[in-house]
Amino acid sequence: MTDTDVRDVLARATDHLSPAPDLLDRVRTRGRRRVVRRRTVLGGALAVVAAAGAAPALSGNRTEPRRVTRGDLAGDAALLERMRAAWQAAMPHATGEITVRWAGTTAAGPVGLLSQPSEGSGLDLQGFVETVDGQLRGLGGTRLVARGTVAPVALATGVRRDQLIIVTGDQAVHLSENYTIDAAGRVTRRFVTLHGDLVFQRRVRSQRYALRVGDEPVPVAPSSATTAPSPVVPYPQKVERVMPGAPATAPDRAVWDVSEREGYLDPYGVGVWTGPTEWYLRGMILDGRQLVVQTLALNGRARAFCLAAPPADIPEARYLGDSAAGLTARLDDGGGKVVPVLYLRLPSGIGWVVAAPDCQLRYRVRDGSALPVAGDAALIPAAATELEVTSRAGRSASFVLR
Repeated sequence: MTDTDVRDVLARATDHLSPAPDLLDRVRTRGRRRVVRRRTVLGGALAVVAAAGAAPALSGNRTEPRRVTRGDLAGDAALLERMRAAWQAAMPHATGEITVRWAGTTAAGPVGLLSQPSEGSGLDLQGFVETVDGQLRGLGGTRLVARGTVAPVALATGVRRDQLIIVTGDQAVHLSENYTIDAAGRVTRRFVTLHGDLVFQRRVRSQRYALRVGDEPVPVAPSSATTAPSPVVPYPQKVERVMPGAPATAPDRAVWDVSEREGYLDPYGVGVWTGPTEWYLRGMILDGRQLVVQTLALNGRARAFCLAAPPADIPEARYLGDSAAGLTARLDDGGGKVVPVLYLRLPSGIGWVVAAPDCQLRYRVRDGSALPVAGDAALIPAAATELEVTSRAGRSASFVLR
């Protein structure tokens, strides 16, 4: 397989995207970019290659020696040949021996793990062939690996993508099927270790699972048995604002950002961001303490935190829970547009923090007149009982503060 072959496959599979021109080089060097915004199911050096059509018969005689195939279907020579044909159908310009490293029975039908040398790179291309609608299809979850090796990877197969085919690469792979949130708002997982076999199969009940090898996540490829497009969320993923009275100098995010602290994110999880909006608001309390109000979203729920301390101190991250109505409030701005709205009562009588991007804000105290708020994010008195939000388009909504 040449550089052109690899680029052709990646281009066909991702023609709806705009990849960077150095993508192949970064894949080869196993470069990895952590993205908090969204936990992609294909992290690390993984590259998605679209499934091809039904596999044609493979012509020609093979004289090259074959590596030993593992799995309960390893003795089915006809099936292994069809798996090679499915791989070749997806990689018509590739050259070199196609090796079936594992072939096994799954709830979704036969699945194979295959590899083929990548010409000129000294690496192998490794990926899956799976059964879709009774036909073998490839490739799924391809990645470049060291020549002659098997790297940890997983395939979420089946129509619901709830059947995991976990390739260990003969390493200790750790699986967590769920998580909990502790009293401090941290993500807690319990992992079990899979070792002793090249491939394990596990059925998962939700998309809250996680896989890792050491401190690195195991890339998980989605099955092509169903086309599940990325969810379209009609509001921004992240909003940052500076509230009136905030210090001119921004705080050190290593100290004043909860996501920079250990345990508050889910680095090995495979969940996809579906909202709500994550907020980072900074300001100043009347007593001179610097204030940061922050939310973190995980699997459709937001956790809220309050950090307050003198600017030179290290603040405690006070967890405010994940159930407040003001964490998921929205304003329908018409035309399918939605404006996220935040209103959250802070502890110790600090007040309410309110925000809505590019909107006019006003608040009331009981039956009093509506009082304007400077800017689209602010700290208002704890006695406030109602928030009014008006968008630039003139749409408005009121929210009870209690």
